[in-house]
Amino acid sequence: MAYCTNAQVAAEFKNLSFSSSTYPTDTNVDRFIAEADAEIDSRVGLKYQVPLTGSVALLVARQLSIDIVAERVRRVIKVQSGQDQKRQDGREGDTAKEARERTDLIVQGKMVLSDATLASSHDGVKSYNSDNGVEPVFDAETESW
Repeated sequence: MAYCTNAQVAAEFKNLSFSSSTYPTDTNVDRFIAEADAEIDSRVGLKYQVPLTGSVALLVARQLSIDIVAERVRRVIKVQSGQDQKRQDGREGDTAKEARERTDLIVQGKMVLSDATLASSHDGVKSYNSDNGVEPVFDAETESW
């Protein structure tokens, strides 16, 4: 199940749609979506069961996927035509980078997907520190054992 569709990505651009005769093609964009969703799942899967299924979690995943794919489409169009495609929201910046930063916040537990199922920790070491994102610290001057 993809988190977003071609049409949702195209909505990020003014007067753009994808077909077999455009570049990128609809098949290219489908592949971009699959790759973005795999990236999201591989990162968010550290914290939650994937694919995400809750309605709130799906809305967040959809926007992350759209942002990653739209930035990739923007780069492809720029290489193909030499013209920059502006963001529909008028802001400047890299939407993929922003999406990856939000994904990091999810993994760190600073952004909570309220209706997503937490991942099982039975496949690794479980501790207070790992469950709460406490970074390990090594101090050469202190006997740690």
